[in-house]
Amino acid sequence: MWVNLDPKDVRRLKKLAGAERPKWVRLAGNLSNYDTDKKLVEKARKQYAEPSSNDVEVDDDAAISRADDGTWVQAWLWLAEPGQRG
Repeated sequence: MWVNLDPKDVRRLKKLAGAERPKWVRLAGNLSNYDTDKKLVEKARKQYAEPSSNDVEVDDDAAISRADDGTWVQAWLWLAEPGQRG
């Protein structure tokens, strides 16, 4: 499951954690690494979504993960039910 949290949400989670910091709240430290880039999102749309048959979608605020030789961009892939067209 993916949950988009903006920096304000992350600060609230960290504040709620207080001094005890239960294990599940430690996750909030990793959530601040969420990043998006409108230019890369648009590039992913042009390269993958536009030429598809409406079976690839990229959200406006898709998460990205940069690597040394490229960038991963979060996307949605449509899988039709067996026996259905799509």
